[in-house]
Amino acid sequence: MIRIALRANVWTSLAFAALVGILLAFLAASYVSLGADRARAGHDLEGLGPGFSFVLPLPSRLDTVSGYLEWFGFGQLAPLLAFWALIAGTGTSRGEEERGLTDQWLTAGVPRWRVVMSHLAAFAIAAGLALAAGGFAGWLVTAAVGDPIAPGGLIAQSAALLALMLVAYPLGLLAGQVFPTRRSAAGAASAVLIALFLLNSLSRQADTLVAYRWLSPFSYYDRVHGLVPGVNSDAGAIAVLFAVGGAIAVAAIVAFTRRDAGATLVGRRRTIPPIREPSPNPLLRRPMLTSLYDQRLGLTLWCVAIAALGLFFLRLARSFVDTLAAADPNDPSTEQLRIVTGAGHGSPYEGFLSFEWFGGLLALGMAAFAITQVARWAADDTDGRLEAMLAAPLSRSRVILERSAALVLGSALLAAVGHVAVSSGSRIAGIDLDPGKMAVASAMLVPVAAVFGGLGAAASAWRPRIAIAAMSGFAFLSFMIPFATPVVRAPEWIKRLSVFDLYGSPLADGLSAWRLVVLVAAAAASFAIAAIAMQRRDVGS
Repeated sequence: MIRIALRANVWTSLAFAALVGILLAFLAASYVSLGADRARAGHDLEGLGPGFSFVLPLPSRLDTVSGYLEWFGFGQLAPLLAFWALIAGTGTSRGEEERGLTDQWLTAGVPRWRVVMSHLAAFAIAAGLALAAGGFAGWLVTAAVGDPIAPGGLIAQSAALLALMLVAYPLGLLAGQVFPTRRSAAGAASAVLIALFLLNSLSRQADTLVAYRWLSPFSYYDRVHGLVPGVNSDAGAIAVLFAVGGAIAVAAIVAFTRRDAGATLVGRRRTIPPIREPSPNPLLRRPMLTSLYDQRLGLTLWCVAIAALGLFFLRLARSFVDTLAAADPNDPSTEQLRIVTGAGHGSPYEGFLSFEWFGGLLALGMAAFAITQVARWAADDTDGRLEAMLAAPLSRSRVILERSAALVLGSALLAAVGHVAVSSGSRIAGIDLDPGKMAVASAMLVPVAAVFGGLGAAASAWRPRIAIAAMSGFAFLSFMIPFATPVVRAPEWIKRLSVFDLYGSPLADGLSAWRLVVLVAAAAASFAIAAIAMQRRDVGS
């Protein structure tokens, strides 16, 4: 069973091994190339750290290659690989059950606990090999340039990352026992994982969340500093992560043994009677509306989360700007904080919210929403939905068109909710924000999501199995490019490759016509490529 399960993870593991290796090798080579300027660059980066601590841990010893790789390399990989593990877990538990594979194992007499443990062991082996291969590639580059990272520290940091993944994977397994479909299980588990990630990351900026930080597995990963020279690493945190992952795996096994195949933990297996009359629901008449209707619960959760986070960032902006106003204006650290948080760009509130909220967490959230849509499109290919749509009949180009329309409508809804939450909250809090710039900042989030959705549509039309991994990696790299290019002195055109750099700071600067045109053109071109790729591939291949 382990060998069979390993085959299902081969291509995804190779993709993530390549991602880990390329990322670490690129960062190491770029940072080493700074030479004598490394100390100054490290000092500048440590000043930038608090500005985007909602995504990355706080930096330490960035004057060394090892410290830089831990912060900027492994800091990006943690949420990305945890998300991969979660999606893989829901695919194993509920996805294989939907395809009838679980029934085959149980019919062959395989105990239920062995089904779960075999898949867990296979994933652990695949993830461990991916981390080992990627880490080795990064070590080779640092050794080749004469500044090798310590193998022991690399192993410790990789072990912590593997432990984090082995918390997320059983979480996906457990969600598959509670929710009836892979989509619902992946959506609910992703919401939990994102909430835990934000609990840890936002606690770096809001002291009120520090008391609850221990609930997040990401906080234990942050305690491991295997690569940072001179900093003690918390080996007990790795043990805690493995223990938590084991406990969740046991819960998944118990839940699996207590339910019928095809049913959920709290419900019986249902036999749906045949339906011979069309539904009168008008939202089921068009594929794009049907897609949104199927996601009504997920969209509701997205809206609630965006509204709550928008109000949270307003409160954070109030306290932060007030603190800066009371600080000594001649203090260099005060000026540095104004720069890295955007509070010194335009008016303090608009600059801070433009950098931290609209161009930071909300833009990243729109990319994440687009990736969830890509996951749905990739699943359509494997669970027979795409085949049913084409047999309706719908042309392949029409399928891509309906998907793009659904993505634009969904992202417009989320952007509108964020706009209403921040606008109304700012009025209540007495924060003066320009209404026109607010409208532009919210509206430009839609083409940001459309670019990621278009690229994901092209990836899922070409190779559905690697679409999620490819788009997740692209989103994080795109988010980090604007921060990395000034440090490594990369050409300015590389910075323009980032979708988030193209978004800019519309709340602080207003509408930039060329940025909007480029984003819309990139989205349209991506969906056009997706339509061409869909024409050239057999369904299910």
